[in-house]
Amino acid sequence: MISSQAIAPPRSVFTRSHARAALAIGFVLITVYQTLVLTSVTDDVIRKGIEVDPYDMIWVNAAWGISVVYSLFAAFSLIGRYGMRITLATGLAFFIVGNLLLGLADDLPSMVFARFIEGIGKGLAIAVGRSALYKQFDHLLLVAIGFYGVVAYATRPFTPLLTAYINLWLSWRWIYWVNVPLALVGMLAVLRSLRPDRPAKPVRVSVDWFALTMFVCWVVSLLFAFGWYRKWGGWASNEFAVVVGLCLVLPVALLLWLRSGYSPDDHLKRLVRNRVYLLAMMVRLLLLLNLATVTAIVGQYFIELRGEPRVVAGWALLPAAITMSITTLLTTY
Repeated sequence: MISSQAIAPPRSVFTRSHARAALAIGFVLITVYQTLVLTSVTDDVIRKGIEVDPYDMIWVNAAWGISVVYSLFAAFSLIGRYGMRITLATGLAFFIVGNLLLGLADDLPSMVFARFIEGIGKGLAIAVGRSALYKQFDHLLLVAIGFYGVVAYATRPFTPLLTAYINLWLSWRWIYWVNVPLALVGMLAVLRSLRPDRPAKPVRVSVDWFALTMFVCWVVSLLFAFGWYRKWGGWASNEFAVVVGLCLVLPVALLLWLRSGYSPDDHLKRLVRNRVYLLAMMVRLLLLLNLATVTAIVGQYFIELRGEPRVVAGWALLPAAITMSITTLLTTY
């Protein structure tokens, strides 16, 4: 007869290895994740610092978006060859170089190049950061989820206040440079604290770069359609009409390609067919969109309409970080 002790599940105990893993990933979350959204509290300062027209800043955003999307999928191949730990450390290395170059940028081309490099690091780190954290916690997965929710999302409204003070006390360049030592410590902590997970036999992961390129072109078309509507003069412009046409044609072509059976990427096709996964990602995107929209609108209201200092706009957003952190902690508990 089997005793109850023999079939009892392993006891969940928070150990030092869990704490070290959380600390290592914590550096990733407070740098890579917290800088995903630079709101209007500081973004116009950066634009004025390099003396660029507001419309031309779209090239910076486009370069960043392209590099992030491609590196997200490139991470799958790197994981199959080198594991999550090495892939995450590689992403942090690109992120460090990108932020160093962003602080040194003095014109539009240098800013575009620096954002492209930083986007590579962000994409690689985002692709594996959360999974690497969860993998270290074993039976304490819910604790890892709560930690991730607080540090990566709930505290994000605090970032505009921090960057406003950095700009006030130092300069806009330090908004980027402050990430360099933090990410460097995080990279060393990841290599030291996370368990090695390099596959004994490299796994080849097929990525449908053609489908991915169509998706990137669609996203860039949407960016220009919304960003340059007034510059082009709306429907009176041939350029705007062509871009809107691409916004409508490219997603249809992408779906037809994925359903045709010619795509070599089985992983992507499985994701598209997984309704639960798609719904979860849509909800997550709505959360990010809500955070970005609220912080941007509040920042613009205080700075552009009321003429208040940037730190005032940051303080107005701080209560959201406090309440979101408390509710996330209580939900986890």
